Amino acid sequence: MYIKIVSTNILRIMQEKRITQEILAHKSGLSVPFLSEIGRNLANPSIKTLESIADALEVPLPSLFQATDFDLSDLEDSSNEEIKTHLPRGYQAVYLILTDIQAFEAKQWDKENKAKLKK
Repeated sequence: MYIKIVSTNILRIMQEKRITQEILAHKSGLSVPFLSEIGRNLANPSIKTLESIADALEVPLPSLFQATDFDLSDLEDSSNEEIKTHLPRGYQAVYLILTDIQAFEAKQWDKENKAKLKK
């Protein structure tokens, strides 16, 4: 099931960076047919393979596992099983890559709002 999230992120990043499968294959050392299978959710790549793809795309590996256009119900419907998360229903984890200033501002916002909640 995670492969749907990973493949969606790989395809999105490729599109954003205007990278073709041929270029990604060359940079990652993987074959075009194998990358095509990953993009069509037909392959189950190892972490080592995903590291090669992330390096070739010049993104951190965790970004391949981040939130996608799928929501939990879409993923559950397509996999015929309930997705287990560490969060209660109605909550979602969101992961972002931020610049240093954005991270600083987010931490300040978090600190200020936690202080308000304590009052």
